[in-house]
Amino acid sequence: MGLGANGRLLAELLAEALPAIRYRPPEGTYLAWLDCRDLVLEGEASAAFLEHGRVALYAGTSFGAEGAGFVRLNIATHPDLLADIVARMARAVIS
Repeated sequence: MGLGANGRLLAELLAEALPAIRYRPPEGTYLAWLDCRDLVLEGEASAAFLEHGRVALYAGTSFGAEGAGFVRLNIATHPDLLADIVARMARAVIS
């Protein structure tokens, strides 16, 4: 599976498990921006996903103040791993 296919897969997985995350597949890169501002999380999104879902993501604020509420995910990985990542992220969201 290539990057384009992984981007589409991620979009499908997020729509199913985490519809509050806004995402547009990236063009020509393997790093996806995930807008988590509509989620109910404890603290910074990347910290919540790490603590409660055991998923390490780049904090959006690492790329500037405008990245608050966003995380970056490397989609250059196996599709099964993408599915596991999204499932773990979903477990980190406060119901």
